[in-house]
Amino acid sequence: MESNTTTIALPLVFEKDGSVMTSSLNVAREFNKEHKIVIRSIKELLTSAQNCTDLFQETTYPDSYGRNQIMYLMNRDGFTLLAMGFTGERALEFKMKFLQAFSTMEKMLTSDDYILMRSQQILQERNKLLQQKVQMLEGRTSLLEQQNEILAPKAQYTDDVLQAGGTYTHSEMAKELNLRSWKVLVDELKRRGIMFKDQGGRYLLYADFSGKGYTTTRTNTFTYNGTTRTSVITVWTEQGRMFLHDKFKVPMQPIDAADVMPKELFA
Repeated sequence: MESNTTTIALPLVFEKDGSVMTSSLNVAREFNKEHKIVIRSIKELLTSAQNCTDLFQETTYPDSYGRNQIMYLMNRDGFTLLAMGFTGERALEFKMKFLQAFSTMEKMLTSDDYILMRSQQILQERNKLLQQKVQMLEGRTSLLEQQNEILAPKAQYTDDVLQAGGTYTHSEMAKELNLRSWKVLVDELKRRGIMFKDQGGRYLLYADFSGKGYTTTRTNTFTYNGTTRTSVITVWTEQGRMFLHDKFKVPMQPIDAADVMPKELFA
């Protein structure tokens, strides 16, 4: 059987979200009624009276056994509507007691001292939340810095490999791609619309692929009939090498940074 006994003790009226409220538990206690009777009266009002849903707020409270039980919070209008049906020798006295408490609390909430106090409380709460956010962001920043310390050397190693001066001739790339000769490679690239041969005999990339660092030029020096001559050929960069392996679906030997960098970076 439900009892008015509870582990919470609310004042007769109290402030909640800027409004003065009381509870069905308080009403039951002051009017000497069983709480379930007060709850039933409120539910009857909610189903029969119009425009009263804003006057009552259903919530719960823990009873003496720790079980959650239903109770209602109500403002002055909700209490007035509910108490209209209460009769008895001291009913009027109890009604006046509640209404006086409502009036006192409402005046307090609109006083300059209370408004100043609440403003200070709100400011303190916001400052506390702001400090928590700052601490959280500082924690994230610290974590990112630690991760960056670990990842930066790896990234630098990869950049060094991609930007290294090493280049690859068509013949070297054909061998890596398991093709018979460099001619087979350039013919396949021409067929795919990746490369063409210019009037000077050089193999160049079409516009969609040029400017991406895939190729560069290499100047070769040689002697012919006692005369030193030079020739410019197109060669593949490390990025171009990766591009060709991707296009021809031939796996590259992976770069294992762990072989050349401290092991603790990969822990």
